[in-house]
Amino acid sequence: MRGVVPVFTVVGQPPLPPSGSGVVYESLKVGQRSWRVSAQSLSGNFSLKVFLYCQNGVPKTKSARSTIATPGIPQAGPATVAICPSGKPVAGGFSTPPPFTATGAANTVIGSSPSGTKGWKTEAVSNQASGLTSYVYCAKRKHLRLGRSLAGEATYENDVAYANAYDPQCPNKGRFIPGGGGFFEQGATASQYLIPVTSHSQGSGRAWHAHALKVGSGVPVQLSAVLLCG
Repeated sequence: MRGVVPVFTVVGQPPLPPSGSGVVYESLKVGQRSWRVSAQSLSGNFSLKVFLYCQNGVPKTKSARSTIATPGIPQAGPATVAICPSGKPVAGGFSTPPPFTATGAANTVIGSSPSGTKGWKTEAVSNQASGLTSYVYCAKRKHLRLGRSLAGEATYENDVAYANAYDPQCPNKGRFIPGGGGFFEQGATASQYLIPVTSHSQGSGRAWHAHALKVGSGVPVQLSAVLLCG
């Protein structure tokens, strides 16, 4: 079975995070049949759950990547976009060094989502000089639909932000399963941003849900979910 879509969830008692929580710093495809996600503890013990969506009768994907250096000073960014040399995105992922080091925090990924009809964009909040890589997985497909959560839709509960993207026109049958997706943030700074905790398909595969923990205080950072289907 092929047609892998990346999803990760740091879980305890959904929808709220557990007493402990973690930061995902790697989410990427391994071969044609598996997905690897890595996380580092932010506080206490936590559970890391990985969902893998599969489908018969779809072609193998081809991957492309884009890596960018991250600066040694705190800042929101940079971002990098991996572009499909042929075909269109089926899924995407990211990797960066573990976010917590002996000398302090490194990078925290704050965005991983489709970019246009050919790419996958990854963005981080930087604190130390290292690197950030975005991955895109591509295959032949006739149609590509992107659904986004409504502007201002994200809600906050106890410093946890939630966002949902939904498109009723995503097909429930066809060559590729619907329901891939990602997330991104608006208004993030080096001292105020969201740590993604959940990014996954919901219900029939026509919706994508994301939620994240707030870092810093002040004006809320906007969390948006993106639904990718074909």
